[in-house]
Amino acid sequence: MLFMKKAKVFNKNVLFDLASLLVSFIVLGPVITSVNDSVFQNKDNFLETIIKTHISEYLPQYSVEVEKIELTPFLSYTPLEIKIHDLKLIGPKAHINITESRFKFALKSVFLSGIPRSISLKGAKVTLNNISKNSKNTYLDIVDNSELLSEIFAQTPRIKPILGLPQKIDIILDELSVFELKNPKLNKILIKDLNLNISQLGQNNLEALLSLKTFANGRLDASLQADISDLSWKATANLQSINTRPFRDYLPKYFQEILTECIFSGELNTEFEASKLISIDGHFDSEKIILNSRFEEHLNVNQFSGWFDYDASKKRAEFTNLVLDFAPEFKLKAAIQLENIGGTDTLITANAETRDTPLKNVLPFLSTKPLLPINNIFSDHTSGGVFDFASFKIMGIKKASADKIDWQELHVDGQVSDLGIAASNSQYKLLKAKTKNVFSANLNKDEQKNKLFLSSTISDGLIELKDSGRVIENISGKLDFSFDGETIQNASIKFLQPQIGELLFTAKLPSTDESISQFGKTSNKQFKQYESKTKDSVPAILALETEKFNADLLLQLWPEQIAMSARKWLFKRGSGGEFRNVKLRALVGFPKIESNLVYSQTLGKPFFAGLSGNWGWHNMNFTWKDKSPIIRSVDLEARIFENRLSIEILSASMPELKMKNGQIELFPVFGYGKASIKRDVEIEATIEGTISAFGELLDDPTVNRLPIELKKLTNPSGIIVTKITTRSGLQQGKLKLNTISAVASLSSASFENLPLDETLSDGNIELTLEEDGKLLFNGIGKISGVESSFNGKQTADKKMNVVIKTTPSKYLSEQIGEFTKIDISGNTAMRLRLDYDSINKIGAGSAKVDLTDAAIDLPMFNWAKIPGENGEVDASFNFKSSSVQKIEIEEAIIGTLQGRGVFEVASDLSISNAMVTDFKSPGYDIDKLVINTNDDKTIEVIAEGGLIDTTFLRRTKGVTENREISFDFTSARLQLAEDITLQGKLIGNINKLGSGTAILNGTLLLEQSPLIEEATIEASFNEYFETLLGTGLIGGVEANLSYESLSNATSQLLIRSQNAGRTLIGLDILDTIRGGELILRNVYRNNNFDNFETEIKVTDFSVVEAPKSIRALSVLSLTGLYSLIEGDGTKFDVGVANIETIGNRRILKNVRASGEAVKFELAGEYDRETDELQVRGLLAPLSLISDIIGVIPLVSNIITGQDKKGLLATQFEMSGKLADPVITINPASVLAPGVIRNILSPGWLTRESGIRIDSQK
Repeated sequence: MLFMKKAKVFNKNVLFDLASLLVSFIVLGPVITSVNDSVFQNKDNFLETIIKTHISEYLPQYSVEVEKIELTPFLSYTPLEIKIHDLKLIGPKAHINITESRFKFALKSVFLSGIPRSISLKGAKVTLNNISKNSKNTYLDIVDNSELLSEIFAQTPRIKPILGLPQKIDIILDELSVFELKNPKLNKILIKDLNLNISQLGQNNLEALLSLKTFANGRLDASLQADISDLSWKATANLQSINTRPFRDYLPKYFQEILTECIFSGELNTEFEASKLISIDGHFDSEKIILNSRFEEHLNVNQFSGWFDYDASKKRAEFTNLVLDFAPEFKLKAAIQLENIGGTDTLITANAETRDTPLKNVLPFLSTKPLLPINNIFSDHTSGGVFDFASFKIMGIKKASADKIDWQELHVDGQVSDLGIAASNSQYKLLKAKTKNVFSANLNKDEQKNKLFLSSTISDGLIELKDSGRVIENISGKLDFSFDGETIQNASIKFLQPQIGELLFTAKLPSTDESISQFGKTSNKQFKQYESKTKDSVPAILALETEKFNADLLLQLWPEQIAMSARKWLFKRGSGGEFRNVKLRALVGFPKIESNLVYSQTLGKPFFAGLSGNWGWHNMNFTWKDKSPIIRSVDLEARIFENRLSIEILSASMPELKMKNGQIELFPVFGYGKASIKRDVEIEATIEGTISAFGELLDDPTVNRLPIELKKLTNPSGIIVTKITTRSGLQQGKLKLNTISAVASLSSASFENLPLDETLSDGNIELTLEEDGKLLFNGIGKISGVESSFNGKQTADKKMNVVIKTTPSKYLSEQIGEFTKIDISGNTAMRLRLDYDSINKIGAGSAKVDLTDAAIDLPMFNWAKIPGENGEVDASFNFKSSSVQKIEIEEAIIGTLQGRGVFEVASDLSISNAMVTDFKSPGYDIDKLVINTNDDKTIEVIAEGGLIDTTFLRRTKGVTENREISFDFTSARLQLAEDITLQGKLIGNINKLGSGTAILNGTLLLEQSPLIEEATIEASFNEYFETLLGTGLIGGVEANLSYESLSNATSQLLIRSQNAGRTLIGLDILDTIRGGELILRNVYRNNNFDNFETEIKVTDFSVVEAPKSIRALSVLSLTGLYSLIEGDGTKFDVGVANIETIGNRRILKNVRASGEAVKFELAGEYDRETDELQVRGLLAPLSLISDIIGVIPLVSNIITGQDKKGLLATQFEMSGKLADPVITINPASVLAPGVIRNILSPGWLTRESGIRIDSQK
């Protein structure tokens, strides 16, 4: 029979006390019968004292009260009867009241044994305090009940040798009740009307009959036959309608938890030998059972019946034919076996089965351990369902030293049809389906023996997603699951939805080292490292396969707990399309299945450890960052292995862009428990489309990879094909680009706003971007309309080098002309190199310009270049923000022009400052030319060199137009006019109106011959007049020179000297005159400096050498005439010459001279072009000679000779070439006149002003 330990204590506390009381009564017999007469008289309450003392020895914790004791001697068959009235025993566990206790003694027993013949207890009432309530017991304790009976009758062997046993004992117990100290309203009666009759059959045999009533008319009838000699017993009990409700608090706690009320009937048979339990058997049948449930307050059982049998020799107990009929529609047939009862380990085995039972009727009975986890799952996530059949078997061990059963094994088999499944969590608002399930489970403490099998057919499935609210209906599938104790051999879920696709999910647990190797050595190693830091775990491989499946749905179905970060990233960045040819395997660590799995309501959390496999994604949309451009129609294939993700992008598109042959590498994919992990991302892709769209992509804020120098380019157009490779770092969701490289081809490309404000059109360009940030490029195209080829590079620090080579172009000539303000036509080619710092927006360049096919006209310098002449310019320049700041001409050879120079350019592209060196051209041989433009736009010109043509300063067009100019020229040859130069320095200024002043210091030359030396000449000029005024040395003597504009476009040059002879020599006119005062005047009319009139007057001079004409006339033997001019020469008073110059013709209108001895006079003409002359003259001695001498300064080359003989008067004529004239002498001795040399007009300041008249011949 089953008892609790505390029930055993309960029996000690109550039954043992009652037994001790009965023994004390038996022992009182000899004591009382052996006393003297005072006993019968009960003097001084002697008997009460004896009884109290004796009972206290057996019940030391109880106080004893006796109201009255009566002795009735010698009555009938029993000569002695003792009555004890109102005996009260009060103790901590119970109150015992006995109204009347009778002890009858036979005559023999009075004098011999002292044992009462009979004992009768009437009106007994026992009240138990509630402190005996059993509140701490938990599980069943199976004990040998003979131990309990041995304690109850422990005193019997001690009694027997003294007196033996009474022949009859009658006990009437009116009531056994429980008194609640704290709440008297809860007082209850456990037993009433108890009658116990014990009779002695012979010397050693006893018979006992017991009847009692319990709560609600329950009844117990029992009989007992015992052999006192060896304490052998046989007992039978019949129970009718026994209600457990009053006794519930005194049952084991296990029964208290599940049992509310039970009314049962039955039969119990027991047998003991030598106080040892031999067997128990019987049957029971319940009338009513009410059980507790976590789902319902009470659970009714219509029927609970069965048979039980216990065989002590076999240490075995069985409960058979157990039938539990639960309301409604739930009938359970069961059997229970207990092996090795009383041993160290007691084995408990229970079997049960049911058929055609609704699941809802079963769940309330699964609310206690070890079935609570199963109850939780089915209660929370299922509806409907019928057990077509189900069988259960559970085994456990109860150790003698333990307070609970150690469950070892649970085996469940069955089939459930029409089971509705419904679940939800933070990800799924509703998962719903109808299933038919075949299952088998064997859960063992030895986890290697665990076996699970489940096969579910899914129909009418529905998934409602929480975030999107999307509902997917008509889902069907199959779930298969098997576990052999070591490995989940076959776990698979197959979903099928016609419009979405088919999905197969499989699992294997635990996986072998061989299967883990599918993930690669890296993943395996990292898994082992992470596993060692956690509790024991079991590696599992979860596999997912599908030929095609809706991508959005699969991402939404993806469990949040698996690869959480990867799911979150894909869910956020990818959308649309479908997955194709998916074969994925996930490595997951699951907690080991503990031996007490059947008790566990929750398991430890699994951890994700790796992923391998491949999949395709067709027609997806993708964004790499929030608000980034959407990449559409993406087709990709992906593979993950060795914790490395490889994605091949087959095709993709954006507005006006397409992507193909893309490759993405990401590693490591998983961090294995690390809070933060840095991942490397490598991307390679080929993109083709419009340049403008590609620029917008790079310039997008989420990319921000368009170089700043390219951002400035405007109106891009054309086609680009580029292959890009990037390496980035990904950490905590942030992508950091480390390196980028690219190769690109641009066709039909055009850009505006290039450096120096250039444009590019019709470009075909090759670009290479290296990982270190260096950009290489080359191509062809039209730069500002000029066909060009170019190449260059840009370094990581944003410094660019570009080389541009153009083909000959009229447009380039126009651009150069517009920039330089020079008239250029024809074709020009250029080789240009640019070095540009895009950060600081500064740059430098060099240019090699080919002007061979160009025509250049510089009218202000009287210079031009015709096509075909050599033309090369090597220049360098600096610029900032597309504006040229400085130009250096390293070498320029253009036709007859060459030189070097440095030019500073103003913001309006005009030349603000310049320095030219080694400049050579017709009219120029300049060592150094400096031009400075001041803030007020005035120009300073400083020049040094061998030859400088200054006529450009008088230009009213060109660079000097509307400019104030100051100049300082130093040169061996300053070209002032066509035939006038200056050796020395020229300093002056010109205002905006063209008026100015100048100072000439040096030697003024006329037709390469010095006109005046060491001169200081001041000049002033404007649009209408010019003046010169200065002094210097002509022929080594001081002379005054002046020039002025007169009215009617007439101007004159005037030279004065106090030494006519030296001055005329200096003017290269005449070298035979000594002394004298000179006045020379040239008059120019109509601003024509080729036609002018000359008037020369010389006074008080001498002629030291006879003219050629006199030497020619010496044949006349005119003695005396020749001697007139011997020695110190002949003095003349005056000499006058009037000469008109018309082009190359010199018309000697009147040339005459007179002195003391000779007079000279002539007229004629001389042609400089043909060197022909025709002159007639008169030479006369004395007064005639004096007249002639007046004109000697103008005719000395003709009339001076070696013959000094004089003539009285001679007419002559000279004709022919000047070098060898033909002289004809008339009687009048005609003489041929000399030719006065041309005095060069100083009108250089006006003849280049546009009013010059061409020379007339």
